[in-house]
Amino acid sequence: MNKNALACFCIFTLFFTLFTSCNQNSKGNEETKTVNLNFSVLNPEGGTLTARVDAGMPTTKSPLQVKKGQEVTFKAVNNTGWDIEKWEGFDGTEDVKTLKIEKVDTDINVNVKFKKQENKDTYTITFTSDKTMGIIIAKYKEDGTPLISPAKVEKNKVITFEASPNLNYSFVNWEGVTPLNDNPSKAELTVTQDATIKANFKSQINQNYEVKFSVVNQEGGELEAIEKGKTEKLSSPSTLAYGKTVIFTAKAKPNFKVKSWEGITVNPPNGPSCEFYVSKNIEVRVEFEPAGSTPNVDNEALVDVTPPLEGVIGQNESTKVQFSFQRGVFIEGRTVKLSPYKIGKYEVSYNLWKKVFDWAKEHGYSFANEGSHGGAGETPVINVNWRDCIIWCNAYTEMKNGNTDECVYRKSSQDDTVLKNATNDEADSTFANIKKHGFRLPTEAEWEFAARYQGDGTEASHKENAYLYGTNVYLTNLNSASGAKKPIGFKGVIYNGAMLEEEETAKWNELKEELYRVAVYNVFFDGKKVIRDKDIPNTVQACGSRAGNMLGIHDMSGNAFEWCFDWYTDSLKTEEEIDPIGPESSEDGKVFRGGSIQAFIPTNALVGDRQCTKDYEKTGVGDLPPGMGFRFACTK
Repeated sequence: MNKNALACFCIFTLFFTLFTSCNQNSKGNEETKTVNLNFSVLNPEGGTLTARVDAGMPTTKSPLQVKKGQEVTFKAVNNTGWDIEKWEGFDGTEDVKTLKIEKVDTDINVNVKFKKQENKDTYTITFTSDKTMGIIIAKYKEDGTPLISPAKVEKNKVITFEASPNLNYSFVNWEGVTPLNDNPSKAELTVTQDATIKANFKSQINQNYEVKFSVVNQEGGELEAIEKGKTEKLSSPSTLAYGKTVIFTAKAKPNFKVKSWEGITVNPPNGPSCEFYVSKNIEVRVEFEPAGSTPNVDNEALVDVTPPLEGVIGQNESTKVQFSFQRGVFIEGRTVKLSPYKIGKYEVSYNLWKKVFDWAKEHGYSFANEGSHGGAGETPVINVNWRDCIIWCNAYTEMKNGNTDECVYRKSSQDDTVLKNATNDEADSTFANIKKHGFRLPTEAEWEFAARYQGDGTEASHKENAYLYGTNVYLTNLNSASGAKKPIGFKGVIYNGAMLEEEETAKWNELKEELYRVAVYNVFFDGKKVIRDKDIPNTVQACGSRAGNMLGIHDMSGNAFEWCFDWYTDSLKTEEEIDPIGPESSEDGKVFRGGSIQAFIPTNALVGDRQCTKDYEKTGVGDLPPGMGFRFACTK
């Protein structure tokens, strides 16, 4: 090989060596610019783990090879009933669902482990419906507190659901919950997991319903049914379209009268006729009884009342009523402790009043008023003033006991003379010795507790339409009548958790019927105005002719207004009081409660509505408020 050839060969060899070295260095550099990502779920039944590089799509595919410096995000998604227990291979918080590495620079191995949810404290309960057709009313069964969807509810709590259809719609079925056997439009759920509840409704337009009617004892009379606007009598059963009105008329034979109705609310309960707005299937029955019979009422009966030792702890229900004088005496900040007492099961009837009145006049007692009745002696006595009532109570005590030892009303705390004269103002400053066991007027606090007390919460009925006043004292809601399960209708009333709108005619009728069920009343609000029901006589009716309250006491709303002992004050003390009897005197006069058939507005029948004789003589010695009566009480 010559020198030139040898030189060329050496130069070529040098360049080849340099090129090969550079190429190998380049490959090595490329290999060190990527890293490996390994990720997995230790227990796949609990959830999934994804990785996302920069803004790319998440993937569960592992391993991944990515360039150094790229952003990597790991996301753990737990299945229902599972939670994240821990991460492995990465320093992070145990319950963090997303782990982000802003610039990856080395190989990574990431594992996630899930765990079963053992004691989840709350669950999400969602309830829904087509609100153009109807709504769901959801409440805690324990205390009636309403719920709004979606609601966070503690485990094992029981929720009650009620499907409330709008006008012209009816309930169809539930989804996600089992209906109650006795009322398919209601359901209950014991919360153990997240749940979605749905109520389905349908239009009632063009729907037909069956109307049945009959007589229990045909020897007493017959029952006629006519579609309103027509003259032809209906036969039973008849099929009528939704929205029609049926007029039922009970026609008693000579020497018989209506005793009661079944399947429909009639006011009064023994009234001769009623109307039904066709919106469901119905079966109506009427029973007759011989004329001249009267309700079996012991007008001297007393009901034992044992208030809680802790007292009634005042609450704020102001959103349920319109005015402060409708909030009753158990107001927020006030605790009232009452001693055990007895109160009349019925208002004092005219017959009992007259019996004692006649005896009293022969034994040195004097009255300002003779009293009157509503057409029969079994109706409450009315048109008596406050003085008449306390003097009558003293007379009744003496007549029953044969002496005046237990008479409550005395001339003063220093002068023990028994008051017997209702014709002068001496009675206005009477000393009431309520430690004695004679008959007396109830104090306002005693009256309201007896009108509202429903129980200690050990039964579901104690909490229905009631509010908790303390740890175990359930009182009827302020927007209701005594014994009612629904509020009284008035502008702005809250019914089933929502303000009632003018056009919800069927619901306004429901409230009217519930008022009539428990109260002798003939005034109601139809959503637009106050209406006096011309089908109901504007006078008191037989004592006990309406359903009693939870204590079995009748007519504490409606029939006659009832005098209480107290002078009126709108500045009730916000402190603890024991057996309060009101101020020593007041320019506002005496308290009367309960509403009257002769009242002008339905809200007078509210259990919290407080009235006084401010616009009359202080104790009613002049003109009397219409329909003034009373019931008696006594200390145990």
